[in-house]
Amino acid sequence: MQTHALGEKENTGSHQKKQELVQLLRSINEQLVSSDLSEEAMADASHQLASIHNRLSGFSERTYQAVFAPSDDEESAELGYNAKTLQGLYTPVSGCCNAVAPEVTYFTESSGSGDRVSARVCYGKAFEGGPGLVHGGFIAALFDELFGVVQHQKELPSMTASLTLRYVKPTPLHTELRYEAWVVETRGRKSTMKAVLKNGDDVLVEAEALFVTVLRKNYQKLVDRRVAG
Repeated sequence: MQTHALGEKENTGSHQKKQELVQLLRSINEQLVSSDLSEEAMADASHQLASIHNRLSGFSERTYQAVFAPSDDEESAELGYNAKTLQGLYTPVSGCCNAVAPEVTYFTESSGSGDRVSARVCYGKAFEGGPGLVHGGFIAALFDELFGVVQHQKELPSMTASLTLRYVKPTPLHTELRYEAWVVETRGRKSTMKAVLKNGDDVLVEAEALFVTVLRKNYQKLVDRRVAG
């Protein structure tokens, strides 16, 4: 089996600095939800964070970059794929430049049974639902995002039509977990996919999704609306 990492983090310029800042924010949030902080420590931190907030305010909004760029051929139904945005730097589910997301790494795998896309993640206490367990909603969100990455690999801008999960076993915090997803069937614009969440060889959650490819003209309308604000 051959494994290749996807959506490598940007290691140059502002994105690198932003990722460093995001890592600090994630660490601060983890301390906030897991520690019994003193009022003095919280007051001091609040004062410093207010200063940082003021320092970061007033900058222009970042330029929106679509995952799929329209083809130069106006008659074509194809969309050019921008691999650099595969991971989605700012997605709230797995973006490395979004502090609300856990740190996620995506991979593609080629084997005799076909191509798969997988994700590796370790959820901290900020994602706790049941005692010592990952909140089921965050588990579902990453399944949804992973299915989207599968479609991105096929260079298809798609959206979720349905997502079904079966929680087989509790999912522990502070444990390296692995999501695996693959396409079962494609008919026209509809793709049926399945996925599992594993802790080692143990299957914790099973998922199935139906995704529908978005027509180029409709996708472009969404992009134009987003850029216009």
